[in-house]
Amino acid sequence: MILPGAGDYIDIHTHGGKPSPGIFVVENLMAHEGRMPSETEGMAFSMGIHPWFLEETNISPQLSLVKEISTGTDLIAIGEAGFDKLRGPSREIQRKAFEEQAEIAETANTIEIDIDIPSETIDDEDF
Repeated sequence: MILPGAGDYIDIHTHGGKPSPGIFVVENLMAHEGRMPSETEGMAFSMGIHPWFLEETNISPQLSLVKEISTGTDLIAIGEAGFDKLRGPSREIQRKAFEEQAEIAETANTIEIDIDIPSETIDDEDF
């Protein structure tokens, strides 16, 4: 695995970022896109399922891809994973994807990048 140099800025979450001198880029791959680490310009990568692109019909193949990719040597995180109260599938489907990605991260001995897109009009208890 390539590691950041002393004094490098670490861009922990980018979509399509390009490495340049002094910047260590972690490319975020989203499972619904099907992009593989070999297709990125990042120095390391994360892989996850964003709730906007999650459906009951695609949760299994997306989780399978995240699990498969989680064994890669340049993987530094699982995610972005989390909840969106305004867009995406039901709370139950989002929770299942979130919990399974957390298990994958634990098995891979890595971190999980989490998101929580709130809404002023939706109470957390309702979601």
